[in-house]
Amino acid sequence: MNDGIDPSHIRTVPLSLRPNKVSATDFAQPPGERTDFATFLESLPHILEARSFLAVVDALVASAREE
Repeated sequence: MNDGIDPSHIRTVPLSLRPNKVSATDFAQPPGERTDFATFLESLPHILEARSFLAVVDALVASAREE
């Protein structure tokens, strides 16, 4: 039984050769000087789990407005 990782078995693949779900331009951007929560939400990318989180926020806001 080997308790450690043998680095000779690690295979690397250049980023340019592997498929990616997102690109660097899709990442969130710093909100700048504004520090309110709405600005934070607007700074999130509309991809992967951030999209799911934004959908939950939208549903909560809609629910609160209906009450």
